[in-house]
Amino acid sequence: MIDEIREKFLPRFIASARARLQHASDAISQGSEAAPAIAADLHTIAGEASIMGLAEIAEIARESERAVRQVGGLDDATILAALGRLARGLE
Repeated sequence: MIDEIREKFLPRFIASARARLQHASDAISQGSEAAPAIAADLHTIAGEASIMGLAEIAEIARESERAVRQVGGLDDATILAALGRLARGLE
């Protein structure tokens, strides 16, 4: 069943996740006010990855979301590193 879901929805998931990552990367320049939107994008990626059975991607997205929420602002290099790690995981 999970293989059928992946086959049907994986390309859409990848495209959507990349768009969300781009949105998050673009929002970083807005400072700490963008943190909730970035965390929401990462939360969505984690949920969709979980549904797709992509546990590793889901965990990276959750870790990234936690990093954004813990920092509270976006002037921390860990946020950029987390987004980069997630982007590499989607490749």
